[in-house]
Amino acid sequence: MFYSFCMKVYIEYVLADNLVMDLFLLFVSARVARQKIANWRLWLASVIGSVGAVCVSLLGASPWCLLAKTLLFFVMTAVAFVQKDFKKSFFACVLFGVFTFVTGGAVIGLFYFFNVDFFDGATLSYISQVPFGLIVLGVLSVAWLARCIVAETKKQRALKNFGCVVSFTLFGKKREMQGIFDSGNTLVEGGLPVCFLCSCYATNQIRQEVSQAVLQGTPPKNLRQVRFVTVEGEGQALAFEAEDFFIDGLPRRSLLAFGKAGGNGFDVLVNSCFTEEY
Repeated sequence: MFYSFCMKVYIEYVLADNLVMDLFLLFVSARVARQKIANWRLWLASVIGSVGAVCVSLLGASPWCLLAKTLLFFVMTAVAFVQKDFKKSFFACVLFGVFTFVTGGAVIGLFYFFNVDFFDGATLSYISQVPFGLIVLGVLSVAWLARCIVAETKKQRALKNFGCVVSFTLFGKKREMQGIFDSGNTLVEGGLPVCFLCSCYATNQIRQEVSQAVLQGTPPKNLRQVRFVTVEGEGQALAFEAEDFFIDGLPRRSLLAFGKAGGNGFDVLVNSCFTEEY
């Protein structure tokens, strides 16, 4: 153990705390950057970070402390991320810096919120006993943020490579939804390819309008049940043909079926046959 001002700190706690946090942040940064990293590199960088954190804390509030922290950051990221693909390596390094900053901010924010005494000098020190759950809450907050970033990154990449804008008119009302070409959707019914409306708020509204039109005796064109097969088994879905149908502004013909699954940010799973026209 070592002493800092009037506090007694057990060195194994500092090592364990930094090792877990560094390993988590390095792993998340690599995942978001979509960089494949060997486990031994993540562990080695985390060990360097945890040992370095102990050494840096012994420097106190001196100019050497900031220099040591900067050097430690470059050493950790070099060990963990530097590979032949410079773009991904640089992106992962930047993400690690951002996530580290955000994590520290989240933990300090929680300290203020729960009135936990702490000293924020050269190193973050806890004056009073900190509940373990509070640290976990800070980590989970950053994990949630990272998950959102990962989901948004995947969505933007999918939009760039496989995304499209689906628009159609139903009951005189123009709709515009975000579609994605689904290589697993090859369903054809009555000579028409089938596109699936994913489960979302807009789809639920369309489903209600179709049900109301059926009750009033004015159903949409080509209303029918279509059978489909997925990895989960066989199923049926209600399908119809809109008054017009466009993919990225190009007129097409397709049945629209009500799907049960979410689209991971997309509204329509577009039939794969339409990819041949791009």
